[in-house]
Amino acid sequence: MSLMTALSPPALIADADDPVDRESSQVQAVAAYFPPTDLLNYGETGVTMLELHGALRASSLGFQRFDDEAGRFERITDPDQFRQCLRENSPITHVHADNPPVLLIHGDGDELVPLSQSETLRGSLVEKGVVNRLVVLEGHGHAWPPLGNGQQDVLDWFGRHLGPERRPLSG
Repeated sequence: MSLMTALSPPALIADADDPVDRESSQVQAVAAYFPPTDLLNYGETGVTMLELHGALRASSLGFQRFDDEAGRFERITDPDQFRQCLRENSPITHVHADNPPVLLIHGDGDELVPLSQSETLRGSLVEKGVVNRLVVLEGHGHAWPPLGNGQQDVLDWFGRHLGPERRPLSG
C-alpha cells in the first residue's frame, strides 16, 4: 500500500476553487518492508502471485467491479480482467522519473514475498533515475520483528529525505 500511494501520481487540480486542491499531495519519501511489487511476475516471469501461492491468498486479491444492471459489486472472475487488475495494482507499473525516494527492506529468506520483488522494483527505479536503496537482511524471512532490523535505515532515510536539508520534489 505504501508503494502504491507513493508511486501513483497525485491528484492536483490547478484551477480548483479550493486552494487545498491546488496543492500537490505527492508523497515525499517512502520506505517499504518486504513489498509485493509485481503481482504478474511473482518469483518467476509470467507467474502470478496466485499461481505461486494458490487459492490460500486469493481472498486478499478479491477484485470487484460495480455492475450497473445488478446495482451491486461483483467479483471479477474473467481471467483477462483479473490479470489487468493485478497489473494495475502492481507498484512496478507506476514507476516514473518523478517518484519520491524509495527505501526497500527485504529478507533474503522470505518465502512469502520473494526478494526478487524488491530487486526488480529497484531495477525499474534505477532505470527511471529515482533515488532508491535496497537493504537486504541476511537470514531473515517475512515479517520479522523490526527492532534492529532495518529500523535505523528507515529513520536515516526519512531524516535525509524529509529533514530540513531535503530536496523538494517537482509536482
